[in-house]
Amino acid sequence: MKRIPRKIDLGIYTVKVVLVTKKVMREESDCEDGESTPEGLWDCDTDSVYIGRWLTAQRKREVLFHELTHAMIDYREQGSHETMD
Repeated sequence: MKRIPRKIDLGIYTVKVVLVTKKVMREESDCEDGESTPEGLWDCDTDSVYIGRWLTAQRKREVLFHELTHAMIDYREQGSHETMD
């Protein structure tokens, strides 16, 4: 993977990938003053992964894989709740 893709089809849904500045990351993650800025964020409401634009290419890939894991966990948990209804 040379570039970070803008969309990833997980088969279950499509995840939008957005590279953002530290300012936007802090706003999206509701960071309080004094807290460190997250490198990535999974937003289940918009099916979006936010990744820090300031990170190295290698770190962006690592953060992307980490956040996609959250997306898969959310999908699994959502699916198990649906089958219980």
